[in-house]
Amino acid sequence: MRLGGGLALALLLGSTLALVATPTDAERQAAVQQGEALAGQHQGYPVRDYLLYSVPDALSLTPGEGSVEAVQLATPLERARWAGYFLTIQGKPVTPDAVQHIADMPVDRVEFIVYAHSNGPKDQDFLKAFGPATMLIGEQVLPTSAVKMSGASLDNYRDADGQVVFRWTDAITYRFRVPEGATTGHLRFTDATGKKYDLPFDLSRYR
Repeated sequence: MRLGGGLALALLLGSTLALVATPTDAERQAAVQQGEALAGQHQGYPVRDYLLYSVPDALSLTPGEGSVEAVQLATPLERARWAGYFLTIQGKPVTPDAVQHIADMPVDRVEFIVYAHSNGPKDQDFLKAFGPATMLIGEQVLPTSAVKMSGASLDNYRDADGQVVFRWTDAITYRFRVPEGATTGHLRFTDATGKKYDLPFDLSRYR
């Protein structure tokens, strides 16, 4: 799943944000309807406010930049919004079961979606070279509660010389349980090139 080609980096809704770790059914349904409305606007899915990290140009390969193109923080309501958008854009019925299948995030959890590309055209399983991710909250170093990969696909980029080259793209999602009362912390992991990431976040900024 390629961020540069597949997701529009547009500004999300301008309301005051605050993490809803345990949304109500009404809040989830409202988020799904927001996603359906976004799909109807045909302007891509907006993620800018949920990005912890992104490279300046996700369509080009820059030496030393690592294999990560962007890191998105996902919340239960954001995933419900994505489900409404994704199903609508595909022309599929937006049913509760279909939404649950896509937005299957337990309460009191957050996810970090890492969009990345391989080092070469033959390295389809490059995500297996990523190091374990941890979430640092205060003095607590928390392991993931689940990890999933989207499935690699071959895509084209421009290298430092402007030549078209092919790389495998994929996304790995790290899920963590959020301790009660937690707001700020860091996501830490190492990518397939050995580059280390230490990304701060403030959960009070996200809904």
